[in-house]
Amino acid sequence: MIAYASTIPVFKLPVEWFSNFNKLSLSGIIVIFYMATPNGHMLKVSVLVFAIVVFFVSDMLGIIESIPQSRYDYARTLGLNRWQTLREVVIRGTLDQAFEALRVNAAMAWMMLTMVEGLSRSEGGIGVLLLNLARHQDLASVFAIQLVILAVGIGQDRLIKLMKHIVCPYAV
Repeated sequence: MIAYASTIPVFKLPVEWFSNFNKLSLSGIIVIFYMATPNGHMLKVSVLVFAIVVFFVSDMLGIIESIPQSRYDYARTLGLNRWQTLREVVIRGTLDQAFEALRVNAAMAWMMLTMVEGLSRSEGGIGVLLLNLARHQDLASVFAIQLVILAVGIGQDRLIKLMKHIVCPYAV
């Protein structure tokens, strides 16, 4: 919704400004959220959600900006008003690409999960478990956990791909 709001002139500049946060280093984001969150669990969730949303919005802005002007012209030729053009050309026209961006960002989330959960050891989590197992050189357990994460990530990817096929059958 944030990226789609960029097509409304009043929201364009704030959304583009927000998407520039993807250029920050992750360590800088962690420090900012560490000072702003009351506990380790909120820190982990905040950093993960913020990073995923920023990258997703950046991807979606690129997709929206790549819509050819001819599609807007064609919508005007058909007599669509601004809101109908937004719905048909921007939202429905990029929905299949939005699912692909979601798949990429979900994969990035799985990659970041173990790192983000290792930030606050007192809160536990799979990242802390992996760090502790690696420290004790229990590599078989580390490998097994990584395989489970891989399997869940592949399952999630297949689910998003299935949702894309159901919602956007024209894009197959």
